[in-house]
Amino acid sequence: MPTPPDPDLRELLRRADPAADMTTLNASAFVDGVRARIASHATADSWPERVASLHRLLLPLAAALALLASLGAGSAFAFAQHKRERTEFFADAYAVSVDPWLMHTSADQR
Repeated sequence: MPTPPDPDLRELLRRADPAADMTTLNASAFVDGVRARIASHATADSWPERVASLHRLLLPLAAALALLASLGAGSAFAFAQHKRERTEFFADAYAVSVDPWLMHTSADQR
């Protein structure tokens, strides 16, 4: 004698394996479904959503470029200051070597 179906057991098995209740598709129906889903996503994307996704992609790049630019500007200012100090040092040294009176004064008096 066959066992009668138990609705509680059937529900428990369906929750454990939801694919058991799914019907199988043939290959052409599957491909048509995939193409329809791709087409629906392509038309569903609105302009603001595309801009927002582009914004999310470009924001880290812009931040990295801003950081590199600030580092470059900072090092350029530091190099300019170093060059200015070096020029003043060598100008003072040249003036001392040319003018004998400057040789006798200390660096603090100049």
